Amino acid sequence: MALITTLLMSVVLLMMLITLVKAVTTQDYLTRGQHDSVAALYVAESGLADVMSHLEIDGNWRDGFNGESMQNRPGKYWVKFFEGSGSVPDDASINNISGSSARPGPRGRVVPRGAALIVVTARVGAAQRQLEAIVNSAGVINVEYPLMTSGSIELRGAVTIDGIHSLRGYERVAAGIHSNARSLSGPTIRWVPEDSSDKATITGKVSAVDPRTIGVGIDFGPDSSRYDVGAFERSAAQRAFPGMGDIERQVNLHASAPPPTIQPAGTTTLPTGDYHQSGDLTVSGDLVLDGGELFVDGDLTINGGISGQGAIWASGKVTFRGDSTLQSTEKAAVMSKKGVNLLGFDGEDYMENFAESDPEVRVLWDATKQTLAETEELLQSTEPASVVGSGGPLDLQIRKLGYHPDNPEAPIPVVNPEDALVGGNYLGKLEAKLAAQSEGESRDFMMRKLAGYRDFFSANTDQPDETAANQFIHRPRVSPGAFDAVVNAGRTDALSKLMVQVSNLSYAKAGSSYFQGIIYTNGHFFAANSVTTLGAIMVDGRGREGSEPNPLNPAESFRPGQLVMRQGANMTFVEEFFEDGDNALRIRGPVQVRTWASR
Repeated sequence: MALITTLLMSVVLLMMLITLVKAVTTQDYLTRGQHDSVAALYVAESGLADVMSHLEIDGNWRDGFNGESMQNRPGKYWVKFFEGSGSVPDDASINNISGSSARPGPRGRVVPRGAALIVVTARVGAAQRQLEAIVNSAGVINVEYPLMTSGSIELRGAVTIDGIHSLRGYERVAAGIHSNARSLSGPTIRWVPEDSSDKATITGKVSAVDPRTIGVGIDFGPDSSRYDVGAFERSAAQRAFPGMGDIERQVNLHASAPPPTIQPAGTTTLPTGDYHQSGDLTVSGDLVLDGGELFVDGDLTINGGISGQGAIWASGKVTFRGDSTLQSTEKAAVMSKKGVNLLGFDGEDYMENFAESDPEVRVLWDATKQTLAETEELLQSTEPASVVGSGGPLDLQIRKLGYHPDNPEAPIPVVNPEDALVGGNYLGKLEAKLAAQSEGESRDFMMRKLAGYRDFFSANTDQPDETAANQFIHRPRVSPGAFDAVVNAGRTDALSKLMVQVSNLSYAKAGSSYFQGIIYTNGHFFAANSVTTLGAIMVDGRGREGSEPNPLNPAESFRPGQLVMRQGANMTFVEEFFEDGDNALRIRGPVQVRTWASR
């Protein structure tokens, strides 16, 4: 009985042992499978990070990976970009960062422009995982307050901060200013008039996190008749700055890009592509961004104008001196680590002083201002069909401003100052008056401005009117004979585009400077001398120390986050730049994940 019992128990124990071994083996298999599955997901995420690092350097990167191995870890990952037409494979990735419209993706997905759909396949052991993500780096910049700082705001003199929806329609929108700074030694936001006629106009809200009462934290002076503000708000909530990324990192990421070819004088054009400058860079002349992106590891100074469409990244300061005029369809993004200075030239003040010393200049300058104002009024409020055509109201106006060979001859010599108006060509005669003065930067600046305006309003003699009008409609800019060609051809469909140009040439801005786009800095912002910014200004100096000198007065310095606008500096918020659409301002900043899903 003992033997039989022992044998039976041995059989039971053996069966239990076999069951235990099978359970352990099965559990080990399941555990290894779970481990490999989780590891494969981590490998896929590593593959996505690898793709994003390549896209941040080159937004058009499409090489992909074919079994890329992990370092010191098991696993490989695959990324395949699809560039053909027809049905998109399920495991294909689509790079549409530089695209102008949405593209179809795998599984019926739609890849929006300025984004990429990345599908990563990863394998570890016997496990395979896929993840799908939408990333972008060329997004629309989110702007809640078009003028916002982390520090103090100082406005001096006559200042206007307003907004329009679009440069094409002039529909008005509110434009406010905001400071995230708390109590400082002085006011957080301050406006100071500089003479008895100065007035501050801000169409939106003036708000600050500062809890001090209005008049202390936000101080526009005791006389409320001197300013027109949408509303004041103290103890406001903190506002988030747009995610522009680390400026120094962007500059360093593009260190392998070729250096720009800078012309010693005249115009420097940067076509589509990336350009990296190691050390400070000075451009003596105009800089045209023809789709190019300039990365400067140091300070950037432009002694001339900036135009076109593109982006500038600088690890130091950015300083614009002179005529920074961008056309209505063009916009730029300037990102600076240490600060931005817009030092425009006050041409109106220069011409007013010149007119005081010469009676003929006074007559010509006053007549020029009046004619420009009348031309703007005709374009803005008159039936289009009634103002075009040879000999029509607009034609009569431009015969006063530019050179037309069939105009009557001016009397020689000029007996009375008013005789200078005979034969029109006011702008050309003012240019000749300036040419007779001693050489200097101010004179040369105004001569260049007046020459461009004179050519714009002069007779079109280079090509047929219809051809020149079509070229202007395709790319509206201040080009020779353009106004005359549009008027003579009767192109009423181009009058709104002429309106944009004439508005920027109006008498109040005839010598001023413009920047059109967005300015973002981790340092300070300083604008002076009738500079007008069309777009938005973001000054985020959080976490930074030190200061930078005022370029016009080295005895004064600006702290990170400080925003200063003086001597007629203004800003107009253009809402359309910051809304998704054809005219949105898009920049290639840090690549970010927008959506993520494991397949």
